[in-house]
Amino acid sequence: MNFDFNLQNINRKRKLRRQLGFVLFRCRYHKNVTLQSVSRRTGLTPTIIDRIELGKGNVQWSDFLILMNFYGKVFSFEMEKSANAINQKESLQNDE
Repeated sequence: MNFDFNLQNINRKRKLRRQLGFVLFRCRYHKNVTLQSVSRRTGLTPTIIDRIELGKGNVQWSDFLILMNFYGKVFSFEMEKSANAINQKESLQNDE
């Protein structure tokens, strides 16, 4: 699962939730299954699944991970770029 994530974006949490939710919606759409069917198979309520797919807040990570597992998806991110940015900032501060 790839997505663009800009640390400078003020609404980055909302953007991330929406992007991840859309990926999960596409998985459900391509498998041609209903919210009710996914609900029966995962134990999550249709309301929770819908909130996750819409990128709404106040959703537990455990529920999100249950859906990811159901669709056979893996969530990963790369810390190296962020770590390099932090190291550069520290380096600039130390030079001052």
